[in-house]
Amino acid sequence: MATFSKLDSGRWQYRVSVGSGKNRKRIKSSLDEAGNPLMSLKAAKLAANSIESRTLRGRTATGSKQSISDYFDNWIKVYKLGKHSASTDAWYHNVSGYIREYFDDTQLSTIDRMQWQQFINHLSTTPRSARKGPLSHSTILRVNNYMRAVAGEALEDGVITKDFTRHVDLGGEDSKPAVDKFLNQQEFIDILSLAAQRADMQHMSDYIIFAQGLLGTRFEETIGIAWDRIDWEHQTVRIDRSWNYKIKSQYGNFGGLKNKASYRTLPMSNDLAAMFKQLQGEQQDLYSAQQYTDPDNLVFRNFYHNVVNNNAVNDTLKRLCTAAKTHIKITSHGLRHTNGSVLLYNGVELIAVSRRLGHADMQTTIKTYAHEIHEMQMREDTKTAKVLDGLDILE
Repeated sequence: MATFSKLDSGRWQYRVSVGSGKNRKRIKSSLDEAGNPLMSLKAAKLAANSIESRTLRGRTATGSKQSISDYFDNWIKVYKLGKHSASTDAWYHNVSGYIREYFDDTQLSTIDRMQWQQFINHLSTTPRSARKGPLSHSTILRVNNYMRAVAGEALEDGVITKDFTRHVDLGGEDSKPAVDKFLNQQEFIDILSLAAQRADMQHMSDYIIFAQGLLGTRFEETIGIAWDRIDWEHQTVRIDRSWNYKIKSQYGNFGGLKNKASYRTLPMSNDLAAMFKQLQGEQQDLYSAQQYTDPDNLVFRNFYHNVVNNNAVNDTLKRLCTAAKTHIKITSHGLRHTNGSVLLYNGVELIAVSRRLGHADMQTTIKTYAHEIHEMQMREDTKTAKVLDGLDILE
């Protein structure tokens, strides 16, 4: 927005900001474009409006040449990729693929709310080859949130004039009910007991399942743990980096975590400490016999000096679920959230569970465990009623 002031000479001066970000600069002048003095407020306003309009037209003309696909890719490259964990980067690439597949070279400046709604409808109704079904509501929400951030940048740059991602019907498949996401406590115990029995250097997935189940860490956080992150004296594990298991290289694949809250130190249970000691002894004996040294000092590098991927762990976990006759088969992500569910069921405070899981905020935890929180409230209501009934005020 331009500002105006009258000089002692009787001229009028305007000040106006042009550009954005690092290229933003302020222009001030008491002359019009022809070099004539601005002798009235009206003349100063006309000159300032001319500067702003010309700048906006130039920015729009440049930006409008970009497709929505290219603009999104440039945005994630500059602002997002490499700033968090590898799994977060993968999400950005996935969303980029959805956008490019549908819009191709469609210019960003031509997208309106109806076109974006049609795209959302496409995602919510079209089966994907990998999952043989349309995207879930939570995934479509992620797509829209990412594009909303991009639209905000495009608005500031003058590429678009309205945020086309607002007030859309997101649709998508309903999320599974809570009972279909997590194991119950007895099933959780049975799974970890079986994993402990089967774990060894040639069955590293079982060790990973046992540790992830008791730590509640994300998969990439779990396999990124090195021995120097374990504090035996205080019985804690420091989570301060992840392992990019999608890269084929078996060494040096460390990366950042999903968010600031993900950097945390977790207490170990006695069972987990004992399993880590067992694994460390097996690993040291094996590596000594093989005359091998792991440059990354990883806890979960296996007999063949490899880090197992998520698919291998999920396959093992499904077999454990079958053996334990659980009511559902879960993935390693479900195992992580079962950890939180068990803690909440046993009375651990919500804020402590949120911190332990490395959630960015409490709302994430509340949304994830809405069913468990409701059950906790019902139990507390019953306790409250019993306490108040016990006062016998009217007797």
